[in-house]
Amino acid sequence: YNIIADYNFIDGGYRGGSDMLIKDFTIVVESELKEKLPLYESNYKQAQDEQDIKDFGLNLAMIYLKLHEKDKALDILKELHLQYTESDCEFAQQCQNIITQIEKI
Repeated sequence: YNIIADYNFIDGGYRGGSDMLIKDFTIVVESELKEKLPLYESNYKQAQDEQDIKDFGLNLAMIYLKLHEKDKALDILKELHLQYTESDCEFAQQCQNIITQIEKI
């Protein structure tokens, strides 16, 4: 799961302030992920801007994946896929590709 999560995490800490920043997602430790998780969950739920929804949603899914919470990651990815199937086919396809990769593991 780490390879999938590391590859798809969007370095967007600047969008949520310095408290959101995970400096290097590839080497982040589980305790830091758990500490930041509520911030990402909250920002995803409150996001109204389309780009924020995509970024926070994808990052939240990757954090769940890195914490080995595969089902939660898949739920968010499927939600994003459905939400953007018509309005942003490229992003929806990206979500579907990640879903397929996760389900193969």
